[in-house]
Amino acid sequence: RGHHRVEYTPSSVEAAARLSDRYINDRFLPDKAIDVLDEAGAMATLTRNRFDIEPPTVTDQSITDIISQWTNIPVGKLEMDEMDRLQLLEENLGRRVKGQERAVRTVSKAIRRARTGIR
Repeated sequence: RGHHRVEYTPSSVEAAARLSDRYINDRFLPDKAIDVLDEAGAMATLTRNRFDIEPPTVTDQSITDIISQWTNIPVGKLEMDEMDRLQLLEENLGRRVKGQERAVRTVSKAIRRARTGIR
């Protein structure tokens, strides 16, 4: 439970590391992920109904909200838009680059792999 007496889901911890690494540039891991988790825990504590018996839970959506507040980037929307763009990347490149289907496929695959974190 920790400092704020909240529960953190495993996905919230993973989201804090992944999203803070991607969107917060003025700090280093693991400090920035811990700061995000701390802020999310504080927010969960503040918004908690004092009559609740169960401790509040920090979810990956809580983490997304904190990252969005700190960076003024709608993180959830940005990730969905990016997923859509990545799925259409090969088709869009193919319209612009003629006669290079193999190169377009290779470049598209490399970009998708890099953006999804697969090495």
